[in-house]
Amino acid sequence: MTSLLIFVLFLGPLVFFHELGHFLFAKYFGVRVETFSIGFGPKLFKFKRGDTTYAVSAIPLGGYVKMFGDNILEKDKLPEEERKFAFTHKTKWQRFWIVFGGPLANFLLAFAIFFALSVGGEKVPEPRIGSVASTSTLYESGFRTGDLLVEINDTKINSLTDFAASGEDQVKRVLVKRGSETKTFFIAMGTEEFLKQISKSPSIFRSPYVVDNEGKFWALTNTAGKVNEQQPLYDFYLSNGPIFLVQTEFNKDQEPTFLNENSKRLDVEAKDEKTFFEALSSNGYYPIDLRVKSIVTQSPAEKAGILARDIIISVDGKSLKSFEELRAKIQTLKEEEAVNIGVLREGKVVDVSLVPDSKKVDKETIKTIGVYSGGIHIAPKLVQTAGKGFFPSIAIGLQKTWDTIVSTLVGFKKLIFGDVSLKTVGGPIAIAKVASDSFNVSISYFLKIMALISVNLGIINLFPIPVLDGGHIVFIIVELIKGAPVGRKAVERSLQFGVTFLFLLIAFAIVNDLSRFFS
Repeated sequence: MTSLLIFVLFLGPLVFFHELGHFLFAKYFGVRVETFSIGFGPKLFKFKRGDTTYAVSAIPLGGYVKMFGDNILEKDKLPEEERKFAFTHKTKWQRFWIVFGGPLANFLLAFAIFFALSVGGEKVPEPRIGSVASTSTLYESGFRTGDLLVEINDTKINSLTDFAASGEDQVKRVLVKRGSETKTFFIAMGTEEFLKQISKSPSIFRSPYVVDNEGKFWALTNTAGKVNEQQPLYDFYLSNGPIFLVQTEFNKDQEPTFLNENSKRLDVEAKDEKTFFEALSSNGYYPIDLRVKSIVTQSPAEKAGILARDIIISVDGKSLKSFEELRAKIQTLKEEEAVNIGVLREGKVVDVSLVPDSKKVDKETIKTIGVYSGGIHIAPKLVQTAGKGFFPSIAIGLQKTWDTIVSTLVGFKKLIFGDVSLKTVGGPIAIAKVASDSFNVSISYFLKIMALISVNLGIINLFPIPVLDGGHIVFIIVELIKGAPVGRKAVERSLQFGVTFLFLLIAFAIVNDLSRFFS
């Protein structure tokens, strides 16, 4: 129920402003508006004021503005004295602005959100680098898991968008904070490539839990008997304090119960990530993300004999410190190349050999072995950014809106030309999940995603598909070129095609949602 309310709260303003755009232009040009509805289907609530019935309907996946005389096929049947109130009897430019008003309102809503977030400041995830695999470009450049970005070139960083908006095309100097130390890295990397590498290490960190040789769970803490579930695992090799182990049990929802009477001190002397995890494993403890939660049926892992609850400790003889490191190592293998996996099972090491499966995703080959990690992660810390001021925020709002429009168009171009898989197309379930996830991060992040979807909604409605706003604009352009309205048969066939195409597209998006979230 909470997720449904968040979904309605998310989609409602997008639909409302889209329909409001049509409504205001229609009223301005003297068109009689018969119905203004948020949602489709049976009306849950309605009232009438003037000529217009205002309603909230049962299906919250859109809305509509019903205008008098909006059926182009019945244009000539309208009484002469009523034609001045009819949509189809307005001038071409008046009809264009009435139709374009919906998408325009979506773009203006996105601008208003970006402007408001800039003026008032926003809560954003701390710009901290997530898990950095030892095989990655970031690692080779000196970056490590948990590094906090402080400055890129001469730009102070509160979030990565600060640098993305700076317009610089090269990253030359990066200042980070690592524990109590500040480090500077001099690199030569394009901005796009740098942001791409950072995106491979999102700020989602491992919780402070480990598993021992016997399969028992333990929580790490710097204070005996007292566990901070929000203290990330990386923090323990950056701090100089003592480390204690508190035996832990998890229920089916992965909620922990701490058995304080079984806490004990762990003697670990580690100055960096590598020596910390080496010290853990030498004492018989491993990060729980290396524990196998489940196995995919008929996968290479199942065929090789890997079992749920096994702890993956090495790849080709090299010890592992994270599941992400395992994933990264597998991606470096050649096609049909075998890999040796070392697993810990009931206190004994078992070596297996397997060949990962390969599949194409967005023209990139992804290799998998078919294991799900048992890791538990925590969300990044949120920080409040300072407001930018009224007039600078206007420029920032306009720039972010334009950048979002351009990036959305580029995304659709990649879909059309096959550079991105059609499986990435999402429907209402995907939107509901994004809305819920962003709401749980912060209100500002929720609003930022709303602005992004608002732009998407505006652009999709401008597609030249009959029954969408873009289809109506095409009719107007053809009429402008021909000097006469589009023929009746052409309109009928176009509308039939548009309705069929739209329903197929919606069905395809829903199937994608179901396969993504329930397969």
